[in-house]
Parts: sequence; structure tokens; C-alpha cells
Amino acid sequence: MGFFELTPDGVYVVEMGPKNGQIGDPIEVFRERLSTVLSMRQGVTPATAAALRGETPLLMGNWTQVGRSALTTALSEYQTSVAGTPYSPLRNNSNMFVNSIFKRIGADPNVPGAFAPAY
Repeated sequence: MGFFELTPDGVYVVEMGPKNGQIGDPIEVFRERLSTVLSMRQGVTPATAAALRGETPLLMGNWTQVGRSALTTALSEYQTSVAGTPYSPLRNNSNMFVNSIFKRIGADPNVPGAFAPAY
């Protein structure tokens, strides 16, 4: 679970996951241009790349406009407090990432039809 970031430089995909794809690996925040993800399948987790390329189902939520400085601050706070800690699908997972970022910036992290427990 992640989100799109629209910037003057282009559209970016932002998500978190275990650095090497295994439970217990350090958490890493991935941020890559959408065009790179679509053409080269890199910069995000393999599951996200496959979904964005239409190879697996993708469920999108509503678009929300937020302040760039608020988003930058929330991402920085997440990276300082959580990135690098061991990934756990039950605690430090992508739902927690999106919920914590969106709640800090005043956006609704709910995606209708998706099972994404609140944290």
C-alpha cells in the first residue's frame, strides 16, 4: 500500500516495505517516478510494479490534495521514527505507513472496498 505524489517534476509512487522483501528486514521507504516504475519495474516493491503495470489487481482510493510541506514533514518524521526498524506484517506494515502519513497531513487514508485496518 502506498500513494502517488504529484509534483512539478512528475508523478511519484511512494510506498514502504522490507528492504529485501523479507519479514524482519529493515523497513525502507521507496519513492520513484511512475514512468520509471512502468518502464523498468524498479524503484518500488515487485508487487506494486506488477499492479501498476496492470498485471495484478489494483484498488485505488480517492485523490486528496495536501500541502507539500506537510507531506514532506510527515514522510521525514516516518523515516526518522520507523524506517530501518524490522518489518512486521502485523505491526510495522504498509497500512500503518499510509495511515500515519495521511493522518498527520489531515487526509483520509480509507480506501473503500480494501481491508486496511486503522492504526
